[in-house]
Amino acid sequence: MIKKHWSDGKILIKQKESFKEAKLLQLNSKKSNKILKWKPKLNLFESIYITGMWYKKFYDKKTNMYKFSLYQLENYFVNVKKIL
Repeated sequence: MIKKHWSDGKILIKQKESFKEAKLLQLNSKKSNKILKWKPKLNLFESIYITGMWYKKFYDKKTNMYKFSLYQLENYFVNVKKIL
């Protein structure tokens, strides 16, 4: 999904011997919904797109990341207000 929006880059995964991570992550927001009455405002594709754009700008090293992060946050809050 990220490669679709980041076609000029390559994905390189480096393996570290000392890093331990579960082979399968099963993330689920049902518990937070049940206990906190919380629901995600973005779907999976929107979340991946926003995260991917942040990393693309970060690795381009041409963007002021503080300003870009603020830009993304402002857009997030504008879009969330439309949903509510």
